[in-house]
Amino acid sequence: MRLYEDKINFLEQIYKELNNQRISPEEERKISFHRSRLKSNLANADYEFKKTKLYLLDLIGLELNTELTLKGELKVIAEELNLDKCLAWAYQYRPELKQIQVEEEIDTLSVNLALAERYPTLSLGVNYLFVGSIFPYPEKNWSATVGISLPLFDGWAGWSRIRQSQTHLEQNKLKRVEWEDQINLEIRQVYGDNIFWQKELENWAKEEKEEEKFFELQKTKWVTREIKLE
Repeated sequence: MRLYEDKINFLEQIYKELNNQRISPEEERKISFHRSRLKSNLANADYEFKKTKLYLLDLIGLELNTELTLKGELKVIAEELNLDKCLAWAYQYRPELKQIQVEEEIDTLSVNLALAERYPTLSLGVNYLFVGSIFPYPEKNWSATVGISLPLFDGWAGWSRIRQSQTHLEQNKLKRVEWEDQINLEIRQVYGDNIFWQKELENWAKEEKEEEKFFELQKTKWVTREIKLE
């Protein structure tokens, strides 16, 4: 934005100087065209800056009417990322996969419980009774019970519960594979975008420096009247 403002101010200065001189309509048209184009670029840059500022304020949790003052120079530090490590971190920390893993554990327990219902159940009981009003009690009584339950037939309800739990488990396994594929795709896309934009930012920084040098050179030549605006 600063570069656009400097160019516009420079063209305004040229325009004022040329107004005091007789210039051809063609030269006046060129000056007007350059000035309009730079003003349009400045307006676009200002619009993008305001939109990005709102996004930043919302991202960091500040009021949207907070005034920001930018100081210093924004530098992008290139960082080498390892794709395999990024994939491993995503598989480990993505909440979608964690939720599916918990559901798989619950379904596995449900299958085991449903399978356990097919086996006989053995129960033991012991009672020990003291009767009397004087301690130690003169009369004592005890009993022991043993019970066994055989699941002979329950109307196929047990097999249905087992099949239902196994189906849920298989569905969650398929869902986990789908999420792993989706995460793999997202990480690879972001990894490629990161490499692309790092190179683009480097190119933009070089172009901006070259444009500033060219602009300063043109200003110097104009002041010394070595060139005319083209």
